[in-house]
Amino acid sequence: MAKKLCTVCFMLTILPLVTTAQIILNTSVGTYNQNFDGLSATGFIDNSTITGLYAGGVPNASDGSNFFVDDYYKYTLNSEYALGVQVSNGNPNRMFGLRFKNTAGTTIQSLTITYYGEQWSRSSDLSNTLNFYYQVLAPGVPVSSIPSLATPGVNLYPQLDYTAAVVGHLIPLDGNNPSNRVQKTATIAVNIPDDTEFFLAWEKAAASGVSCAIAVDDFNLTWSENSPLPVGLAGFSVSANGAENVLEWQTIMEQQNRGFEIWHSQDAINYNQLGFVSTLAEQGNSTEPLNYVYIHSFLTSKNYYKLVQVDRDGVKKHSEVIMINNAAPDKTRNVMIYPNPASEIVYIDIQKEKNAALTIIDYVGRIVFSKSCVENGRHYIDLSQLQAGKYFVSINGRCKGQFTKK
Repeated sequence: MAKKLCTVCFMLTILPLVTTAQIILNTSVGTYNQNFDGLSATGFIDNSTITGLYAGGVPNASDGSNFFVDDYYKYTLNSEYALGVQVSNGNPNRMFGLRFKNTAGTTIQSLTITYYGEQWSRSSDLSNTLNFYYQVLAPGVPVSSIPSLATPGVNLYPQLDYTAAVVGHLIPLDGNNPSNRVQKTATIAVNIPDDTEFFLAWEKAAASGVSCAIAVDDFNLTWSENSPLPVGLAGFSVSANGAENVLEWQTIMEQQNRGFEIWHSQDAINYNQLGFVSTLAEQGNSTEPLNYVYIHSFLTSKNYYKLVQVDRDGVKKHSEVIMINNAAPDKTRNVMIYPNPASEIVYIDIQKEKNAALTIIDYVGRIVFSKSCVENGRHYIDLSQLQAGKYFVSINGRCKGQFTKK
């Protein structure tokens, strides 16, 4: 993992697209990597400084301590960059994204997305989330501007949101410190016909005060013409929580499904089955989204996981492989929140805390749940009285994550 020491920012202004170029995906299966090292300290031009990257703006240098200047693009003096943003109260939401076009002559049916979310400064404001989303246009229709979360046809994907975990008085942070960066990864079932453009993007909402500076780095996209699962897998992700890895996946439909085998490897070659998760669908059939969770006590190394979906007739289909590097686990991540999104109940597992104060806060900063003297262990929260939306979980005054109520 590359090390960064300081950052430079660019003031963002959302501009219309003025060219027709984009990142071309001309094979049925492939990989695209972007570390944003092609950014410049002297300026930024949409779809020119880096092909397919849209945001706009003028340069504004910072090492993470320039708290009252909005809209950062961060980099170091050795020209190693991370793409980020800061939006404070009174400023519009900011978004940036990568524009792709499928020219492979076939339909892309799955996207596996991996990136690192990095926090470069600390803030007391809780609205410190980069919301991930994507948009697929009709075949042959060019993109005219970068979409926002409010654009019709945009698909939200909360499993790829990044929320800054460190809350408190304003100070700069090293975004490459393992405690200040988090790997996000998931596989998305999509339908992107040939000659079709799509955006993968992030949006940062305005803060109620001064927001922290958060960034995206080491982005990887793997695409395939093969559907990840015949049951309509909408996402498959893994995240670390203490000495456990939490696997989460969602199906958008199931037909004659018996369940899922969970397979694990440490070298991406030799796999062992960890267990089996039975379908939640009645008689194996469902047209509604269903959420699944599996917890694995991992070995300290890189860990690879895949699902094997088993039909009622015994036919098996393999998912994409996802990976998480637990070689240097983040010891500060002592709270696990699942399922996410949730409908009636959310579970909060707390570790390494004693007599903790647990607080749930809605998107506008109102406390909707609070409990003192909470001990380590698993706690469930009844969401039946809460409105649909995004909520933040705070332990002893520190934001530990978020969930979405459906």
